[in-house]
Amino acid sequence: MNKNIQLYEQSYFASCSMGLENILSKELQSVGAKKVTISRGGAEFKGDTPAIKAVLNSRTASRVLKKICSFEVVDEKGIYNSAVKVSWSNIFNSHLTFKVQSVISNQVFKNSIYTSQLLKDAIVDHFRKAKGERPNVNVSDPDVLFILRAQSSGRGPILISIYVDLCGRPLHERGYRVNTVAAPLKENLAAGILLISEWGADSSTLVDTMCGSGTFLIEGALIKYNIPPCFMHLRSKKVWALQKLNFFAENKDLMLAFNSEVQDCLKRSVDGLTAMRGSETCLFGLDIDDKAVRAAKENTIMAGMADKIALTRGDALKTSSPVKDPGNKALVICNPPYGERIGDINKLDEIYYLYGENLKNNFKGFSAVIFTGNLESAKKISLKPQFKSPLFNGRIECRVLRYPLY
Repeated sequence: MNKNIQLYEQSYFASCSMGLENILSKELQSVGAKKVTISRGGAEFKGDTPAIKAVLNSRTASRVLKKICSFEVVDEKGIYNSAVKVSWSNIFNSHLTFKVQSVISNQVFKNSIYTSQLLKDAIVDHFRKAKGERPNVNVSDPDVLFILRAQSSGRGPILISIYVDLCGRPLHERGYRVNTVAAPLKENLAAGILLISEWGADSSTLVDTMCGSGTFLIEGALIKYNIPPCFMHLRSKKVWALQKLNFFAENKDLMLAFNSEVQDCLKRSVDGLTAMRGSETCLFGLDIDDKAVRAAKENTIMAGMADKIALTRGDALKTSSPVKDPGNKALVICNPPYGERIGDINKLDEIYYLYGENLKNNFKGFSAVIFTGNLESAKKISLKPQFKSPLFNGRIECRVLRYPLY
């Protein structure tokens, strides 16, 4: 092995939307992760079993990755020269398909496709030499996903780090979304917003006044009733990417830890859904668009929550609270338009203003949370926010704004 190449054991990285790093860090620590270090768009941590638990339990992570190796290069060609020396056949078998995805900046390399191609060639050539056969590439649905990250301090060599994905499909794809609306929030982003807003097991009422496809409501139910975000995949007996990797499949202790965590998640799923069905309805959603209400209903049916999430057609600018006594830590939440689909800025300003007035008049006793990428229109809400938490929705810089309503 080239002395330039550093190999890693029990080193992992969980990615998330920028702004959710602190919430993700707390989740990782709660499942036993050690040496959790926050970085932009995620957190590094140590521990094989915590990584397994994070895959099954993290509400905010997008992916959980195992760090394979790192090395320094002075140009793109160095990627191939170093990576071809890594024992890729110890990581996965040649009958599996794979894909390489590069995460780089223009300051490092200009072409992420080229860097991905170099790593792909190195993996294939290693297999040919070591096994006399090669794995195939599948860019749409690979068995194994490798992530190449390139970092530069501005001077000297460029650090290349290579990770392998443990999840398969991104973790935000919970499995309950069978119908959707324009520009829906990703499930893990919605969960993160709720956690930032302090929605939890002891919260009483959640009202989404622009519910869209119902994501806030379903994620709110998962949080309140301690239902793991993987609950749909457990029903379908999904095969996770980590189960296909040699380091996992050939380790009896990790197999036992995985199977034990799956059984625990199954039990918490059953217990949580049972508790939800035995409680009074506390999750309410409305939307002015009939298509959105239908989409939300289909999704709550798929999640097995249709009887306990009340959905109606309604105008967020006029609606009243669906409950007389909101109770402890009640939350009224919405993700209003940012302006991409409404060209008239004056109309958008009016929507925000009227929404704020309706909150003051009809939702006393709640905390109001607005997630928006239009900070100028948000100023039209004549309320003083309790906090403003920066959070990215894809590439859009947004804010989670919370207002106490007295």
